Amino acid sequence: MRVWYNTDTTNAPKFMEALHTSSEKQKEQHIQRQDDFSIPRNSHEEILESRAIVEKRDLRKMRPESVHTNAVYFVSLDNDGSGIFKPKLDRDAAKATEELGIYPKRARAAYLISSFFELDIVPPTVIREIDNRIGSLQKYISGGRDFYEFADISQEELLKKLQRQFAALWLFDYIIWNSDREFGRNIIISADKVHAIDNDYSFIEDREPCQFESFLYTPLPPPPRFVEKISDFAKNKKAQDSLRKALEELLPSDWDEACIERILFLSQELEQNSGVVSKLDTWYPKTK
Repeated sequence: MRVWYNTDTTNAPKFMEALHTSSEKQKEQHIQRQDDFSIPRNSHEEILESRAIVEKRDLRKMRPESVHTNAVYFVSLDNDGSGIFKPKLDRDAAKATEELGIYPKRARAAYLISSFFELDIVPPTVIREIDNRIGSLQKYISGGRDFYEFADISQEELLKKLQRQFAALWLFDYIIWNSDREFGRNIIISADKVHAIDNDYSFIEDREPCQFESFLYTPLPPPPRFVEKISDFAKNKKAQDSLRKALEELLPSDWDEACIERILFLSQELEQNSGVVSKLDTWYPKTK
């Protein structure tokens, strides 16, 4: 069985003090929420799935500096909606090792995990047919800037300002085994909100995760609610079955199980380190 993580973290540094103890009221709310592990339905999903297409433009022509090699389109929807459409690869473009149409499924799976753990870090993403082509359609983030487009603030200051969001992204990329976030790629920031876009290269067993390198040297405390959700997940088999059922419709079963194993391992790390995870640059794929 492929698990894709390394449990040897004996040399990993311990970063932060323990998180504050919950109040009695918070404990009661925590108990009530333990069985609430359904994946919430975002209203934008229905917009992306059902609204008529008004216009479709090739994003590579709109932004010649774009690094996209596969087809990607900016789509305008009826009644002021918009999204980024990435059709699945055709048979000529698809690699021999890739299942035809797996990219949109991985993008959707990444969004479902973000929603499942209430991270709100991946824009709503659906699978839809446009002009007789199936692909992923992700909500367009208006006014967003790439991580390296901020000239008015240093990268260090930006990391510090949005540190809990970046910490959540850091751990999220480990969970989905994302291999396409290096050097700050595929991060959009809008109104002090971090968005993880282009999650197609996730869950791939023969790739090492390329997490944003700045995270590896900066201790960042994850959001307490995320820590709580991860802990609850590890204790609740119904929650694990719920996520497994959602993912099995999109990914091969061994990818599903590897993802869940990473979440359980992350829960152990959080518990052992008082709510703060050790550096993830020591966690590499491992075959069992």
